[in-house]
Amino acid sequence: MTYKEISTQSGISMTTLYRIIEAPLKISVQQLIDLSNGLHVPVSRFFSRDNKESIGLMLFGAEKGSYTDSDRDRMGVLIGHCGEVVFLDEIGDMDIETQTHLLTYMDNGQVMPRGMASAVCSPCILIAATNKDVNNDSTFRKDILNRFEHVIEIPPIRERKQDMRLLISILLQNNKLNPFISDVQRKVQRISLDAIKYLEDREYSGNFRELKFRITQAVNSAFIEGNSCLCLRHFLFHEQ
Repeated sequence: MTYKEISTQSGISMTTLYRIIEAPLKISVQQLIDLSNGLHVPVSRFFSRDNKESIGLMLFGAEKGSYTDSDRDRMGVLIGHCGEVVFLDEIGDMDIETQTHLLTYMDNGQVMPRGMASAVCSPCILIAATNKDVNNDSTFRKDILNRFEHVIEIPPIRERKQDMRLLISILLQNNKLNPFISDVQRKVQRISLDAIKYLEDREYSGNFRELKFRITQAVNSAFIEGNSCLCLRHFLFHEQ
Protein backbone atom coordinates (compact mmCIF):
# COMPACT_ATOMS: atom_id res chain seq x y z
CA MET A 1 0.00 0.00 0.00
CA THR A 2 1.10 3.59 -0.60
CA TYR A 3 0.55 6.43 1.85
CA LYS A 4 1.13 10.15 1.25
CA GLU A 5 0.61 13.00 3.74
CA ILE A 6 0.15 16.69 2.95
CA SER A 7 0.97 19.20 5.69
CA THR A 8 0.13 22.87 5.28
CA GLN A 9 -1.49 25.91 6.89
CA SER A 10 -5.12 26.92 6.62
CA GLY A 11 -6.12 28.64 3.40
CA ILE A 12 -3.94 26.57 1.08
CA SER A 13 -5.95 24.27 -1.16
CA MET A 14 -5.04 20.77 -0.01
CA THR A 15 -7.74 19.28 -2.19
CA THR A 16 -6.15 20.88 -5.27
CA LEU A 17 -2.78 19.31 -4.43
CA TYR A 18 -4.54 16.00 -3.77
CA ARG A 19 -6.01 16.08 -7.28
CA ILE A 20 -2.53 16.68 -8.73
CA ILE A 21 -1.08 13.72 -6.80
CA GLU A 22 -4.07 11.50 -7.48
CA ALA A 23 -4.20 12.02 -11.25
CA PRO A 24 -1.32 9.66 -12.20
CA LEU A 25 -2.51 7.19 -9.56
CA LYS A 26 -5.79 6.88 -11.48
CA ILE A 27 -3.83 5.36 -14.35
CA SER A 28 -1.90 2.82 -12.27
CA VAL A 29 -4.94 1.78 -10.23
CA GLN A 30 -7.11 1.49 -13.33
CA GLN A 31 -4.47 -0.75 -14.93
CA LEU A 32 -4.72 -3.01 -11.88
CA ILE A 33 -8.49 -3.14 -12.24
CA ASP A 34 -8.28 -3.85 -15.98
CA LEU A 35 -6.01 -6.81 -15.31
CA SER A 36 -8.50 -8.37 -12.93
CA ASN A 37 -12.00 -9.17 -14.19
CA GLY A 38 -12.19 -5.96 -16.24
CA LEU A 39 -14.28 -4.22 -13.56
CA HIS A 40 -14.54 -0.44 -13.52
CA VAL A 41 -14.89 1.37 -10.20
CA PRO A 42 -14.51 5.05 -9.27
CA VAL A 43 -10.94 5.66 -8.13
CA SER A 44 -11.16 8.70 -5.84
CA ARG A 45 -13.26 9.47 -2.78
CA PHE A 46 -13.20 12.50 -0.47
CA PHE A 47 -13.81 12.34 3.26
CA SER A 48 -13.76 15.26 5.68
CA ARG A 49 -13.56 15.51 9.44
CA ASP A 50 -16.60 14.52 11.47
CA ASN A 51 -17.38 13.50 15.04
CA LYS A 52 -15.37 10.50 16.21
CA GLU A 53 -18.32 8.08 16.20
CA SER A 54 -19.26 8.65 12.58
CA ILE A 55 -15.71 8.97 11.20
CA GLY A 56 -14.78 5.60 12.68
CA LEU A 57 -17.89 3.94 11.27
CA MET A 58 -17.37 5.67 7.93
CA LEU A 59 -13.83 4.35 7.59
CA PHE A 60 -14.03 0.89 9.12
CA GLY A 61 -17.70 -0.06 8.93
CA ALA A 62 -19.87 -2.05 11.34
CA GLU A 63 -22.06 -5.12 11.52
CA LYS A 64 -25.81 -4.78 12.00
CA GLY A 65 -26.73 -4.55 15.68
CA SER A 66 -23.19 -3.65 16.83
CA TYR A 67 -24.21 -0.18 18.07
CA THR A 68 -27.34 1.81 18.94
CA ASP A 69 -29.75 2.26 16.03
CA SER A 70 -27.65 -0.04 13.84
CA ASP A 71 -30.30 -1.53 11.58
CA ARG A 72 -28.04 -2.57 8.71
CA ASP A 73 -24.48 -3.58 7.88
CA ARG A 74 -22.13 -0.74 7.04
CA MET A 75 -19.31 -1.74 4.72
CA GLY A 76 -17.02 1.20 5.50
CA VAL A 77 -14.90 3.25 3.13
CA LEU A 78 -11.73 1.17 3.31
CA ILE A 79 -13.51 -2.07 2.44
CA GLY A 80 -15.90 -0.50 -0.05
CA HIS A 81 -13.03 1.07 -2.00
CA CYS A 82 -10.41 -1.64 -1.89
CA GLY A 83 -7.61 -0.90 -4.35
CA GLU A 84 -8.69 2.72 -4.81
CA VAL A 85 -7.38 6.10 -3.70
CA VAL A 86 -8.82 7.35 -0.39
CA PHE A 87 -8.25 10.95 0.65
CA LEU A 88 -8.44 11.67 4.40
CA ASP A 89 -8.93 15.42 4.70
CA GLU A 90 -8.01 17.11 8.02
CA ILE A 91 -6.49 13.95 9.47
CA GLY A 92 -5.03 16.09 12.27
CA ASP A 93 -8.55 16.39 13.75
CA MET A 94 -9.03 12.63 14.00
CA ASP A 95 -9.71 11.33 17.52
CA ILE A 96 -7.17 9.07 19.22
CA GLU A 97 -9.34 5.94 19.07
CA THR A 98 -9.80 6.21 15.31
CA GLN A 99 -6.10 6.96 14.96
CA THR A 100 -5.32 3.68 16.71
CA HIS A 101 -7.52 1.72 14.30
CA LEU A 102 -6.01 3.56 11.34
CA LEU A 103 -2.49 2.74 12.55
CA THR A 104 -3.32 -0.96 12.68
CA TYR A 105 -4.79 -0.77 9.18
CA MET A 106 -1.69 0.97 7.82
CA ASP A 107 0.48 -1.82 9.22
CA ASN A 108 -1.36 -4.80 7.74
CA GLY A 109 -3.99 -3.54 5.31
CA GLN A 110 -6.72 -5.29 7.27
CA VAL A 111 -9.99 -3.75 8.46
CA MET A 112 -11.91 -4.93 11.51
CA PRO A 113 -15.48 -3.60 11.24
CA ARG A 114 -17.26 -3.11 14.55
CA GLY A 115 -19.04 -6.27 15.67
CA MET A 116 -17.21 -8.61 13.31
CA ALA A 117 -15.10 -11.50 14.61
CA SER A 118 -12.55 -11.49 11.81
CA ALA A 119 -10.64 -8.88 9.83
CA VAL A 120 -11.00 -8.18 6.10
CA CYS A 121 -7.95 -7.54 3.90
CA SER A 122 -8.61 -4.36 1.88
CA PRO A 123 -5.50 -2.45 0.74
CA CYS A 124 -5.97 1.15 -0.43
CA ILE A 125 -3.76 4.04 -1.46
CA LEU A 126 -4.11 6.58 1.35
CA ILE A 127 -3.53 10.31 0.91
CA ALA A 128 -4.06 12.51 3.96
CA ALA A 129 -3.93 16.26 4.56
CA THR A 130 -3.89 18.57 7.56
CA ASN A 131 -3.31 22.25 8.34
CA LYS A 132 -2.12 21.40 11.86
CA ASP A 133 1.48 21.05 13.01
CA VAL A 134 1.06 17.37 13.82
CA ASN A 135 4.74 17.04 14.77
CA ASN A 136 4.06 19.22 17.82
CA ASP A 137 0.47 18.14 18.49
CA SER A 138 0.20 15.90 21.54
CA THR A 139 -3.19 14.59 20.37
CA PHE A 140 -1.81 13.16 17.12
CA ARG A 141 0.09 9.88 17.07
CA LYS A 142 3.52 10.39 15.53
CA ASP A 143 3.70 6.73 14.50
CA ILE A 144 0.89 7.41 12.01
CA LEU A 145 2.96 10.16 10.41
CA ASN A 146 5.90 7.77 10.23
CA ARG A 147 3.81 5.28 8.23
CA PHE A 148 3.44 7.69 5.31
CA GLU A 149 5.99 7.02 2.60
CA HIS A 150 5.98 10.64 1.44
CA VAL A 151 5.28 13.83 3.40
CA ILE A 152 4.79 17.10 1.50
CA GLU A 153 4.90 20.39 3.43
CA ILE A 154 3.38 23.38 1.63
CA PRO A 155 4.74 26.71 2.93
CA PRO A 156 2.35 29.68 3.20
CA ILE A 157 2.49 32.09 0.29
CA ARG A 158 4.04 34.82 2.46
CA GLU A 159 7.16 32.62 2.56
CA ARG A 160 7.31 32.18 -1.23
CA LYS A 161 6.83 35.65 -2.62
CA GLN A 162 8.89 34.58 -5.64
CA ASP A 163 5.85 32.58 -6.75
CA MET A 164 3.40 35.46 -6.42
CA ARG A 165 3.39 36.58 -10.07
CA LEU A 166 2.90 33.00 -11.22
CA LEU A 167 -0.03 32.58 -8.82
CA ILE A 168 -1.59 35.85 -9.99
CA SER A 169 -1.26 34.74 -13.61
CA ILE A 170 -2.82 31.35 -12.86
CA LEU A 171 -5.76 32.95 -11.05
CA LEU A 172 -6.42 35.43 -13.83
CA GLN A 173 -6.60 32.50 -16.26
CA ASN A 174 -9.18 30.75 -14.08
CA ASN A 175 -12.43 30.50 -16.03
CA LYS A 176 -14.61 30.90 -12.94
CA LEU A 177 -12.71 33.80 -11.41
CA ASN A 178 -12.08 35.64 -14.68
CA PRO A 179 -14.45 34.16 -17.27
CA PHE A 180 -14.54 34.86 -21.00
CA ILE A 181 -17.08 37.52 -21.98
CA SER A 182 -16.50 36.85 -25.70
CA ASP A 183 -14.71 34.24 -27.77
CA VAL A 184 -11.33 35.86 -27.21
CA GLN A 185 -11.70 38.27 -24.27
CA ARG A 186 -11.91 37.70 -20.53
CA LYS A 187 -13.39 40.12 -18.00
CA VAL A 188 -9.84 41.29 -17.25
CA GLN A 189 -7.05 41.13 -19.83
CA ARG A 190 -4.16 42.75 -17.96
CA ILE A 191 -3.00 43.79 -14.48
CA SER A 192 -1.03 46.94 -13.68
CA LEU A 193 2.42 46.89 -12.05
CA ASP A 194 1.24 48.84 -8.99
CA ALA A 195 -1.56 46.29 -8.49
CA ILE A 196 0.99 43.46 -8.68
CA LYS A 197 3.21 45.25 -6.12
CA TYR A 198 0.19 45.69 -3.85
CA LEU A 199 -0.46 41.93 -3.97
CA GLU A 200 3.23 41.08 -3.49
CA ASP A 201 3.53 43.29 -0.38
CA ARG A 202 0.65 41.72 1.55
CA GLU A 203 1.21 39.11 4.29
CA TYR A 204 -1.87 36.94 3.57
CA SER A 205 -2.88 35.47 6.91
CA GLY A 206 -5.53 33.60 4.91
CA ASN A 207 -2.93 32.24 2.47
CA PHE A 208 -3.94 31.35 -1.10
CA ARG A 209 -7.65 31.54 -0.27
CA GLU A 210 -7.22 35.21 0.69
CA LEU A 211 -5.25 35.99 -2.48
CA LYS A 212 -7.94 34.37 -4.61
CA PHE A 213 -10.70 36.26 -2.77
CA ARG A 214 -9.01 39.66 -3.23
CA ILE A 215 -8.36 39.11 -6.92
CA THR A 216 -11.95 37.94 -7.43
CA GLN A 217 -13.28 41.12 -5.81
CA ALA A 218 -10.97 43.31 -7.89
CA VAL A 219 -11.87 41.55 -11.16
CA ASN A 220 -15.57 42.15 -10.51
CA SER A 221 -14.92 45.81 -9.68
CA ALA A 222 -12.93 46.32 -12.88
CA PHE A 223 -15.63 44.61 -14.95
CA ILE A 224 -18.39 46.78 -13.45
CA GLU A 225 -16.26 49.83 -14.24
CA GLY A 226 -15.84 48.62 -17.81
CA ASN A 227 -12.07 48.37 -17.49
CA SER A 228 -10.21 45.35 -18.88
CA CYS A 229 -7.07 46.28 -16.91
CA LEU A 230 -6.91 45.36 -13.23
CA CYS A 231 -5.63 48.44 -11.40
CA LEU A 232 -4.61 49.26 -7.84
CA ARG A 233 -7.85 51.18 -7.20
CA HIS A 234 -9.89 48.02 -7.81
CA PHE A 235 -8.16 46.43 -4.80
CA LEU A 236 -8.16 49.52 -2.58
CA PHE A 237 -11.90 50.04 -3.16
CA HIS A 238 -12.63 46.95 -1.03
CA GLU A 239 -10.51 48.21 1.88
CA GLN A 240 -12.62 51.31 2.42
